[in-house]
Amino acid sequence: MKDLPCRVEIVLNFPRNVFFVCALFAFSSCAGLRIPLSAIRPSGADELAAAIAAGKDVNARYPGGLSPLMEASYRNLPDIAAILLDAGADIAARDSDGFTALMYAAAGNSPACAELLIKKGAVVSAREYLTGKTAIFFAVENNSAPMVKLLLLSPEASEDDFDGGVTALMYSSALGAFSACEEIIKNGADIKKRDDLGRDALFHAVQNNAIETAKLLIKSGADVNAEYDRRLLHLAAAENNVDMIKLLIGAGAVIAIKDKQGFTPFGEAVRAGSLEAASFFLEYGVGANEEQNELTPLMIAVKNNDLKMMALLAENMADINIALSDGTTALFYAAMRASSAAAEFLISVGADVNAADSKGWTPLMTAVSENNLDTAVFLIKTGADVNAKNAESLNALEIAKYKRNDKMIACLKSAGAREY
Repeated sequence: MKDLPCRVEIVLNFPRNVFFVCALFAFSSCAGLRIPLSAIRPSGADELAAAIAAGKDVNARYPGGLSPLMEASYRNLPDIAAILLDAGADIAARDSDGFTALMYAAAGNSPACAELLIKKGAVVSAREYLTGKTAIFFAVENNSAPMVKLLLLSPEASEDDFDGGVTALMYSSALGAFSACEEIIKNGADIKKRDDLGRDALFHAVQNNAIETAKLLIKSGADVNAEYDRRLLHLAAAENNVDMIKLLIGAGAVIAIKDKQGFTPFGEAVRAGSLEAASFFLEYGVGANEEQNELTPLMIAVKNNDLKMMALLAENMADINIALSDGTTALFYAAMRASSAAAEFLISVGADVNAADSKGWTPLMTAVSENNLDTAVFLIKTGADVNAKNAESLNALEIAKYKRNDKMIACLKSAGAREY
């Protein structure tokens, strides 16, 4: 009996039980038309030839939309792939995600199959549906220089990009795929080309702490001081990548350069809590009091409640009582926090508990205003003047009353705060 075609046609008003029987029969027939997977193996040529001679469909799909040619290409079976192609296998066929046989060859690191497919007309620049990757990106994931070199025989391959404008060079740089990256550069890829966010290959290498590909790119002429949304040294500092920081500085990166927010790489390390990076910059000679976006590094650490960073800065001669133009010191930022740990540390290294800002506010008043009872209690215990007045003639107790904080009011009264 002649095999049914691999489809099921629904006829209106067709009896349901009859339809399901016919559907099951049709799908079984489709499965019967497939090349058996046992033929897609190193010693499967005879079985494959017999299956083709018996009328099996070389383009019938396995689950997921894979064709026999895709399977053979991924498994690096060029002899099997050649038989399939000679029997009419569709070289341009795609699976459910848009992957072609050439992409499978690249993903499986199967250069012999890839070479065969290219000779037979496979489109090197075909893109899968998910992110728009071409075959070369799968070769990059395997860090396969031979596969990359083969695919680069197509002139458009080196300029291929996928989601976000990321090129094969950027992708290899980010993955730390040195051999693939080197081959792409040899082929003449533009190392200064940028993706949709304005980032080049070196940015991707630094962002992913890919030291070896970063070295290769710098050696090939990449600019360590190029402008992006984030500078390279800032990026490495934020990620606490000390080896990358050393590489960039050694290649001429400007250590004192500030980003758009007014942070130096050292300031970025402090802000990000990158202790090792901050320590490196201090050892390199960066000042512990260097202003960052109108704040001192110590103030930034206090705002982050980063006790380890505070200790590092104090050990490196950070001025505990340095004030901003409005008279605010680091202790004020500690007073704003719900935790008293930062305040305790600052007092222990000499912070002035009664320092007043330009409006006469003290750290205690600040803690009261922020309803930070634990911090207020600690400041009082360490000598804070509970009756000091600000420029508006308000003391801490009056501020607590304004905030309607009964516990704070009781605390201040028990410490001797007077009502005026």
